[in-house]
Amino acid sequence: MINLLISTNKLDIIKKLTNSITNYENVRIAKIATNEYELFDILENNNIDLVFLDIAVFDTKIKDFLGFISQKKDIYKNSIILYTDERTKVSQFIDTGIIKDYILKNYREDKIVEKINYLIKNRDLFLKRKEIINELTSIKYNIQYKGTNYLIDTILHMYMNKELMFCDLQNSVYPIIARKHKKTVNTIRCNIRHSTTCMYCDCDIEILKKYFGLLDDDPPTVKEVIYTVLEKIS
Repeated sequence: MINLLISTNKLDIIKKLTNSITNYENVRIAKIATNEYELFDILENNNIDLVFLDIAVFDTKIKDFLGFISQKKDIYKNSIILYTDERTKVSQFIDTGIIKDYILKNYREDKIVEKINYLIKNRDLFLKRKEIINELTSIKYNIQYKGTNYLIDTILHMYMNKELMFCDLQNSVYPIIARKHKKTVNTIRCNIRHSTTCMYCDCDIEILKKYFGLLDDDPPTVKEVIYTVLEKIS
């Protein structure tokens, strides 16, 4: 679930954003901050994934906020979208590395919704990638291996395109991953297989049996890895 923080004191904007995310089952408006003090408190004490930040909520503490958010760059990187009346006001936020986009107050409502939806989609993929990495590392996949990263991209692409769930990897999915990395399909397949073989050698067999529901000591296939991880992150 993506937790969205709306920071504005304008009721009409809150209504627009509420209506714009009704089609997303994995997004909820977690908190609303109508001033800078509430904004600080919520970011400090809550799990927030996305922030719609109206610059008008700041009165005196904008420099304090920039310092505060810079210290939490790993958490909020590319997760904040600014709402402002002037492009020049965006510049002071750029160096923090937390700005994904900005919206000018003269934008049409559909443009605002479009940008918010784009940010939600990208944040969802970012969080899903982290989930996939956590699942794979829990069974001793080495994230430094190229094959593991190809596998992460494969799982993420199948998460995004559910119609590929039962398609042949060699013909339907690996070509897409190969084009992304400018490799051959055979390179993608062989590297993923190699990283999976290494995982099986490095991971305790009892952990694998529990994770995949195995009854014997046979190694899981790449497809079993993909489908199991997809099930766990869905």
